[in-house]
Amino acid sequence: MNRGDAADPARETEGRLRRLIDSAPFGAHVYELHPDGRLVFVGANESANQILGVDCSQFLGMTIEQAFPPLAETPIPDAYRAVARDGEPYHEEQVLYAEGDIAGVYDVHALQLAPGQVAAFFQDITQRWRAEVERDALEAQLRQAQKMEAVGKLAGGIAHDFNNLLTAISGYAELLRGSFPPDDARVDDVDQIRTASASASALVRQLLAFSRQEVLQPAVMDLGECVRTTERMLRRVLGEDVTLDTRIAPGLDLVLVDETHMVQVVMNLAVNARDAMPTGGILTIEVANADIDQAFADTHPSMVPGRYVCLTVSDVGIGMDEATRLRVFEPFFTTKEPGKGTGLGLATVYGIVKQSGGTVWVESEAGGGSRFSVYLPSHVGVKERRAEPAARTGTGNLTGTILLVEDAADVRAYVTRVLVGNGHRVLAAEDGSTGLEMARQRDGAIDVLLTDVVMPGMSGRELAQRAQALIPGLRIVYMSGYASTILSRETLVAGDVVLLRKPFTPDELEQVIQEALRGSTAG
Repeated sequence: MNRGDAADPARETEGRLRRLIDSAPFGAHVYELHPDGRLVFVGANESANQILGVDCSQFLGMTIEQAFPPLAETPIPDAYRAVARDGEPYHEEQVLYAEGDIAGVYDVHALQLAPGQVAAFFQDITQRWRAEVERDALEAQLRQAQKMEAVGKLAGGIAHDFNNLLTAISGYAELLRGSFPPDDARVDDVDQIRTASASASALVRQLLAFSRQEVLQPAVMDLGECVRTTERMLRRVLGEDVTLDTRIAPGLDLVLVDETHMVQVVMNLAVNARDAMPTGGILTIEVANADIDQAFADTHPSMVPGRYVCLTVSDVGIGMDEATRLRVFEPFFTTKEPGKGTGLGLATVYGIVKQSGGTVWVESEAGGGSRFSVYLPSHVGVKERRAEPAARTGTGNLTGTILLVEDAADVRAYVTRVLVGNGHRVLAAEDGSTGLEMARQRDGAIDVLLTDVVMPGMSGRELAQRAQALIPGLRIVYMSGYASTILSRETLVAGDVVLLRKPFTPDELEQVIQEALRGSTAG
């Protein structure tokens, strides 16, 4: 075998390797650095030229800093120089930037071929990197939703107990005030109790709204009309330095919501936007139909594809950083100065929207304003007219036999005192089983069942159904400090339920009982 024959296989092998590297989907290049920092040898495959957007042969004679401007988080020149000098392999995911935006993400490997010589291989992993970023963002949203759910359950449990306490406190305060002459100095003391009780009740209602256990009275309505009604109030609240731009799209679908609470949602979002624009600006409220597809739902974990009505409130204010945006719906979280806010406004919005079957999202960046979007499921139905107060058929107060079922002893004692004081006969029971037995023993001689909704053992709803089977035509009034799955949204809409919201005054209690006795309510 002559020398020419021996050289041919080596050249063939070299050629095959070069063709393999040239056709590889990853970038590959080889550099030799002169001690003065200039590149005295440059070799690269076509993928490297395409990824870098330049013919790498142009780098010959340049310094490594000239060839590779520091576009990455870790400057490539420093990394390559260290490999050429020290021989330690280098591996890192490089994020390259161009004009402030991410131009690409590359998985870079570099190794020393000989002192001063570097071979580098890099692959475009931008899509994979973006997918991982989106996945991490979705996981963060899921964790936040789970935290909100846990806090909501805690808040709901506390609010339920407080409502029972406030019912007794405010109720007995009303009775006490009525026992004093108008000029008695103690009236002012009682009024202080009543005022504090009313403030506590408002706070509890906000907690219940956040925890999605507020007592709602949903109706089929046009959200655009709700916004137009609220707009008149908003113009007085926002101030002269805030311009209100309202845009209501034609042909809106109907939604099933509590109008009073939706007004509260619009007001809270608008006031929050106003506070984010301390020097004034434009506040925009938009209402339009929205078709949500699977792609959108995949990036918004609590949404499902379908038809929605979208309420959007946006401002041009100070905006929020990402850490603040993630916590903005948490109860008692606020960026305002002490005394400027309770931190429950947006938490209340979150709870009302969720309890209404919807979703709320916020988009914001520091210095770039904020955009809150409320998505409510479209509802197939007929818009409801506002109910007028039922006309009374008699002139005087009626009296009757009331079966009272309430597991909280202080509330039971308070309600009994009010009803007996108004001339009614009261059968008081501490649970559903005892109340049902009383109904059997009275053999129909009961006019109204006044019952709590959530009780140990038998719920108020179950008690009502079984009592009506014993006493046809028995009228039902529910007392509740918070909503529950026992009384579903569909049941409330059907109109066969009368709710007395805790806490309530003696007059409110008597009014509901009178309406029940007159037959203006039905169980």
